[in-house]
Amino acid sequence: MIIIKSNEYMNTIDSILKRIKETQKSNIKEASNLMAKAVKDNNMLHFFGCGHSLMLCEEVFYRAGGLACVNPIFDTALMVQHGAIKSSMVEKQEGYVKWVLDRYELKKREVITIFSTSGRNPVPIDAALSCKEKGLKVIGVTSVEYSEKSKSRHSSGKHLCDVCDVVIDNCIGYGDALLDYGNFEAVPGSTIAGSFIINSVIADVIEKVKKSGMIPPILISGNVDGGSEHNRNILEKYMGKVKHL
Repeated sequence: MIIIKSNEYMNTIDSILKRIKETQKSNIKEASNLMAKAVKDNNMLHFFGCGHSLMLCEEVFYRAGGLACVNPIFDTALMVQHGAIKSSMVEKQEGYVKWVLDRYELKKREVITIFSTSGRNPVPIDAALSCKEKGLKVIGVTSVEYSEKSKSRHSSGKHLCDVCDVVIDNCIGYGDALLDYGNFEAVPGSTIAGSFIINSVIADVIEKVKKSGMIPPILISGNVDGGSEHNRNILEKYMGKVKHL
Protein backbone atom coordinates (compact mmCIF):
# COMPACT_ATOMS: atom_id res chain seq x y z
CA MET A 1 0.00 0.00 0.00
CA ILE A 2 1.37 3.41 -0.99
CA ILE A 3 1.13 5.99 1.77
CA ILE A 4 0.29 9.45 0.45
CA LYS A 5 2.59 11.67 2.48
CA SER A 6 0.97 14.85 1.17
CA ASN A 7 -2.25 13.88 2.97
CA GLU A 8 -0.31 13.27 6.18
CA TYR A 9 1.40 16.63 5.80
CA MET A 10 -1.90 18.45 5.28
CA ASN A 11 -3.43 16.73 8.30
CA THR A 12 -0.41 17.56 10.44
CA ILE A 13 -0.56 21.21 9.39
CA ASP A 14 -4.28 21.23 10.21
CA SER A 15 -3.53 19.92 13.70
CA ILE A 16 -0.82 22.56 14.26
CA LEU A 17 -3.12 25.38 13.18
CA LYS A 18 -5.87 23.97 15.40
CA ARG A 19 -3.45 23.91 18.34
CA ILE A 20 -2.51 27.53 17.68
CA LYS A 21 -6.19 28.51 17.64
CA GLU A 22 -6.86 26.63 20.87
CA THR A 23 -3.80 27.73 22.87
CA GLN A 24 -2.59 31.08 21.52
CA LYS A 25 -5.73 33.24 21.42
CA SER A 26 -4.78 35.31 24.46
CA ASN A 27 -1.24 35.87 23.21
CA ILE A 28 -2.50 36.88 19.76
CA LYS A 29 -4.92 39.28 21.45
CA GLU A 30 -2.14 40.79 23.57
CA ALA A 31 0.12 41.19 20.54
CA SER A 32 -2.65 42.83 18.52
CA ASN A 33 -3.36 45.24 21.40
CA LEU A 34 0.26 46.41 21.37
CA MET A 35 0.31 46.79 17.59
CA ALA A 36 -3.06 48.53 17.41
CA LYS A 37 -1.95 51.09 19.98
CA ALA A 38 1.21 51.75 17.99
CA VAL A 39 -0.75 52.26 14.77
CA LYS A 40 -3.25 54.57 16.48
CA ASP A 41 -0.33 56.60 17.85
CA ASN A 42 1.15 56.85 14.33
CA ASN A 43 4.09 54.65 15.30
CA MET A 44 5.72 51.96 13.19
CA LEU A 45 5.49 48.18 13.33
CA HIS A 46 8.91 46.59 12.86
CA PHE A 47 9.61 42.97 11.90
CA PHE A 48 12.81 40.93 12.10
CA GLY A 49 13.93 37.40 11.37
CA CYS A 50 16.97 35.46 10.17
CA GLY A 51 17.24 32.87 7.41
CA HIS A 52 13.88 31.38 6.51
CA SER A 53 12.19 33.33 9.32
CA LEU A 54 12.86 36.43 7.24
CA MET A 55 10.12 35.25 4.86
CA LEU A 56 7.59 36.17 7.53
CA CYS A 57 8.87 39.76 7.49
CA GLU A 58 8.35 39.78 3.73
CA GLU A 59 4.85 38.35 4.22
CA VAL A 60 3.64 41.49 5.99
CA PHE A 61 5.69 44.08 4.07
CA TYR A 62 4.30 46.05 1.09
CA ARG A 63 1.49 43.52 1.02
CA ALA A 64 -1.83 43.63 -0.74
CA GLY A 65 -4.38 43.78 2.06
CA GLY A 66 -1.69 44.60 4.60
CA LEU A 67 -0.72 47.60 6.68
CA ALA A 68 1.48 50.30 5.17
CA CYS A 69 3.15 51.16 8.50
CA VAL A 70 5.34 48.05 8.38
CA ASN A 71 9.11 48.39 8.51
CA PRO A 72 11.01 45.14 7.91
CA ILE A 73 14.60 44.90 9.10
CA PHE A 74 16.66 43.21 6.40
CA ASP A 75 20.36 42.39 6.47
CA THR A 76 21.95 40.59 3.54
CA ALA A 77 24.34 38.64 5.77
CA LEU A 78 21.33 37.03 7.45
CA MET A 79 19.57 36.12 4.17
CA VAL A 80 19.90 32.64 2.68
CA GLN A 81 19.91 34.03 -0.86
CA HIS A 82 23.15 35.89 -0.14
CA GLY A 83 24.90 32.79 1.19
CA ALA A 84 22.93 30.20 3.10
CA ILE A 85 25.83 28.73 5.09
CA LYS A 86 27.12 32.21 5.87
CA SER A 87 23.70 33.36 7.11
CA SER A 88 23.52 30.44 9.51
CA MET A 89 26.96 31.27 10.89
CA VAL A 90 26.22 34.98 11.27
CA GLU A 91 22.99 34.26 13.18
CA LYS A 92 25.13 32.64 15.86
CA GLN A 93 27.34 35.73 16.35
CA GLU A 94 26.54 37.54 19.57
CA GLY A 95 26.73 41.34 19.23
CA TYR A 96 26.34 41.36 15.44
CA VAL A 97 22.76 42.58 15.29
CA LYS A 98 23.45 45.85 17.10
CA TRP A 99 25.14 47.13 13.94
CA VAL A 100 22.10 46.07 11.90
CA LEU A 101 19.58 47.76 14.20
CA ASP A 102 21.60 50.98 14.30
CA ARG A 103 20.84 51.43 10.58
CA TYR A 104 17.11 51.69 11.33
CA GLU A 105 15.01 54.29 13.10
CA LEU A 106 13.60 52.44 16.09
CA LYS A 107 11.65 54.59 18.53
CA LYS A 108 10.32 54.19 22.03
CA ARG A 109 6.72 52.89 22.18
CA GLU A 110 6.97 51.27 18.76
CA VAL A 111 6.55 47.50 18.37
CA ILE A 112 8.86 44.90 16.89
CA THR A 113 7.96 41.30 16.11
CA ILE A 114 10.86 38.85 16.01
CA PHE A 115 10.51 35.46 14.31
CA SER A 116 12.73 32.53 15.31
CA THR A 117 11.43 28.99 15.54
CA SER A 118 14.34 27.59 17.55
CA GLY A 119 14.69 30.78 19.59
CA ARG A 120 18.19 29.73 20.62
CA ASN A 121 20.55 31.77 18.44
CA PRO A 122 22.22 35.01 19.60
CA VAL A 123 21.06 37.34 16.81
CA PRO A 124 17.28 37.19 17.45
CA ILE A 125 17.86 37.17 21.22
CA ASP A 126 20.18 40.19 20.98
CA ALA A 127 17.63 41.92 18.73
CA ALA A 128 14.94 41.49 21.39
CA LEU A 129 17.18 42.68 24.22
CA SER A 130 18.43 45.69 22.25
CA CYS A 131 14.93 46.76 21.24
CA LYS A 132 13.68 46.49 24.82
CA GLU A 133 16.54 48.75 25.89
CA LYS A 134 15.38 51.26 23.28
CA GLY A 135 11.87 51.21 24.77
CA LEU A 136 10.12 49.16 22.10
CA LYS A 137 7.58 46.48 22.91
CA VAL A 138 8.84 43.10 21.69
CA ILE A 139 6.69 40.26 20.37
CA GLY A 140 8.31 36.88 19.77
CA VAL A 141 6.92 34.22 17.45
CA THR A 142 8.79 31.04 18.32
CA SER A 143 8.48 27.38 19.27
CA VAL A 144 8.32 26.90 23.02
CA GLU A 145 8.97 23.16 22.64
CA TYR A 146 12.07 23.83 20.51
CA SER A 147 13.41 26.16 23.20
CA GLU A 148 12.68 23.69 25.98
CA LYS A 149 14.56 20.93 24.16
CA SER A 150 17.61 22.95 23.08
CA LYS A 151 20.37 24.81 24.88
CA SER A 152 20.61 28.54 24.24
CA ARG A 153 23.61 29.72 22.23
CA HIS A 154 23.44 33.14 23.89
CA SER A 155 25.80 33.96 26.75
CA SER A 156 22.81 34.80 28.97
CA GLY A 157 21.53 31.25 28.66
CA LYS A 158 18.16 32.64 27.60
CA HIS A 159 15.97 31.85 24.61
CA LEU A 160 13.87 34.29 22.61
CA CYS A 161 10.78 33.25 24.57
CA ASP A 162 12.49 34.41 27.79
CA VAL A 163 13.15 37.99 26.69
CA CYS A 164 9.96 39.15 24.92
CA ASP A 165 6.98 41.12 26.24
CA VAL A 166 4.59 38.80 24.40
CA VAL A 167 5.35 35.29 23.15
CA ILE A 168 3.24 33.50 20.56
CA ASP A 169 4.02 29.79 20.33
CA ASN A 170 3.97 28.55 16.74
CA CYS A 171 3.38 25.03 18.12
CA ILE A 172 6.12 23.53 15.95
CA GLY A 173 8.06 20.59 17.36
CA TYR A 174 11.79 20.29 17.95
CA GLY A 175 13.62 20.20 14.61
CA ASP A 176 10.75 21.62 12.50
CA ALA A 177 10.36 18.39 10.50
CA LEU A 178 6.79 17.15 10.55
CA LEU A 179 6.81 13.77 8.80
CA ASP A 180 8.35 10.48 9.92
CA TYR A 181 10.02 8.48 7.14
CA GLY A 182 11.21 5.67 9.37
CA ASN A 183 14.89 6.44 9.80
CA PHE A 184 14.58 10.21 9.38
CA GLU A 185 12.09 13.09 9.60
CA ALA A 186 11.45 15.74 6.94
CA VAL A 187 9.22 18.55 5.61
CA PRO A 188 8.96 21.76 7.70
CA GLY A 189 5.88 23.61 8.94
CA SER A 190 7.12 26.76 10.67
CA THR A 191 6.59 29.10 7.71
CA ILE A 192 2.92 28.15 7.40
CA ALA A 193 2.42 28.39 11.17
CA GLY A 194 4.18 31.76 11.35
CA SER A 195 2.21 33.21 8.45
CA PHE A 196 -1.03 31.98 10.01
CA ILE A 197 -0.10 33.63 13.31
CA ILE A 198 1.06 37.00 12.03
CA ASN A 199 -1.86 37.44 9.63
CA SER A 200 -4.23 36.57 12.49
CA VAL A 201 -2.59 39.29 14.58
CA ILE A 202 -2.77 41.81 11.73
CA ALA A 203 -6.46 41.01 11.18
CA ASP A 204 -7.20 41.96 14.78
CA VAL A 205 -4.99 45.05 14.59
CA ILE A 206 -6.93 46.37 11.61
CA GLU A 207 -10.27 45.74 13.34
CA LYS A 208 -9.15 47.49 16.54
CA VAL A 209 -7.79 50.50 14.67
CA LYS A 210 -10.99 50.75 12.62
CA LYS A 211 -13.19 50.55 15.74
CA SER A 212 -11.23 53.41 17.29
CA GLY A 213 -12.48 55.66 14.48
CA MET A 214 -9.18 55.78 12.60
CA ILE A 215 -8.90 54.60 9.02
CA PRO A 216 -6.13 51.96 9.01
CA PRO A 217 -3.44 52.50 6.34
CA ILE A 218 -4.22 49.51 4.13
CA LEU A 219 -2.44 48.73 0.87
CA ILE A 220 -4.33 47.09 -1.97
CA SER A 221 -3.08 45.02 -4.87
CA GLY A 222 -1.24 47.00 -7.52
CA ASN A 223 -2.81 44.62 -10.02
CA VAL A 224 -6.36 45.88 -9.53
CA ASP A 225 -7.55 49.05 -11.24
CA GLY A 226 -6.54 52.10 -9.22
CA GLY A 227 -4.34 50.07 -6.89
CA SER A 228 -1.06 51.76 -7.68
CA GLU A 229 -2.53 55.24 -7.24
CA HIS A 230 -4.14 54.26 -3.93
CA ASN A 231 -0.88 52.84 -2.61
CA ARG A 232 1.19 55.79 -3.80
CA ASN A 233 -0.97 58.20 -1.81
CA ILE A 234 -0.77 56.10 1.36
CA LEU A 235 2.95 55.39 1.11
CA GLU A 236 3.90 59.07 0.81
CA LYS A 237 3.64 59.28 4.60
CA TYR A 238 6.07 56.41 5.12
CA MET A 239 8.77 57.16 2.55
CA GLY A 240 11.17 58.45 5.20
CA LYS A 241 10.21 55.85 7.78
CA VAL A 242 10.34 52.55 5.89
CA LYS A 243 13.88 51.88 4.72
CA HIS A 244 13.06 49.38 2.00
CA LEU A 245 10.26 51.16 0.13
